[in-house]
Amino acid sequence: ATAWSATTALAPRDRVAFLMTATHKTLGRGLPIIRILFADRDDLSSICTPLLLHHPVQLGVGLLLSGRLAGYVAQTDSKRKDEAVQTVG
Repeated sequence: ATAWSATTALAPRDRVAFLMTATHKTLGRGLPIIRILFADRDDLSSICTPLLLHHPVQLGVGLLLSGRLAGYVAQTDSKRKDEAVQTVG
């Protein structure tokens, strides 16, 4: 919700791109940080487990939202084309 509401000034395509990519950096950025901070711990795998479980959930939510977001972009593009035709015409 934060990624979506923080991007209201962007074009619809850019908002969707930001939303989909911003949430998927968790594993790529989080795992190296955890490995550095907790390198000497024996339970490193237990510490990484929530992050490793969270990433597939993010992918699943993105999959479920993709159709709705594609419709949002198509609808907004259609409105922009209609407004451009009315302005020219």
